[in-house]
Amino acid sequence: MADIVEFTIQAKEFQFGQVLTRGPRVNTKLERVIPVGRRAAPYIWVETNDVGGFEEAIQAEGSVKNLKRIDEINGRSLYRIWWQGRNSLFTGILRTNGMIIQASGGNVWKFRLLFSDRDNLRNFHRYCVENGITMNIEAVYTLTKEEYPDRMFGLTSDQEEALVKAAGMGYFESPSKVSLREVGNELGISSQATSKRIRGGVEKLVTNVLLTPN
Repeated sequence: MADIVEFTIQAKEFQFGQVLTRGPRVNTKLERVIPVGRRAAPYIWVETNDVGGFEEAIQAEGSVKNLKRIDEINGRSLYRIWWQGRNSLFTGILRTNGMIIQASGGNVWKFRLLFSDRDNLRNFHRYCVENGITMNIEAVYTLTKEEYPDRMFGLTSDQEEALVKAAGMGYFESPSKVSLREVGNELGISSQATSKRIRGGVEKLVTNVLLTPN
């Protein structure tokens, strides 16, 4: 059963937070992310009166390879950041099959993460301890249907099952640890049907999560 952990962390504890505290004052929200390979979560919503100053400050950082504005809605801009430095916190999230549900902050950030089971959550905590990442855990609890009555971000039960199974087996890692056939065998369906469920699930996540400021 899926578990959720909520914690706060000082911006100085992770590279992403350090970078975003530089430049003009902004309201920042790190978006929920589909774990693909070992990449860090690269999408953020930013609200600021000095867009040019924000972009200049971020692009001046040596750890930022590129910055691209994807969209702008109601005075908030969606950016994607390409990193060439390390992101230990996000590396830990991806390695333990975690998903960012909510994350926002300035000098102090609040994270809400989803893990497919309690073992992955324990592994994430162990990773943070071993890598000297200090956080304040505020709550740990089991995901309920009452919390997400429309299931996970608009996913059907089949799409949710396929994505969770694929992530748990290492399909999204680079290179993939398993093939679509192997994921399909675990689900009891063909590789073609598995591909359709995964593609459909990813499309819904991108549409309902990354392109919807909430």
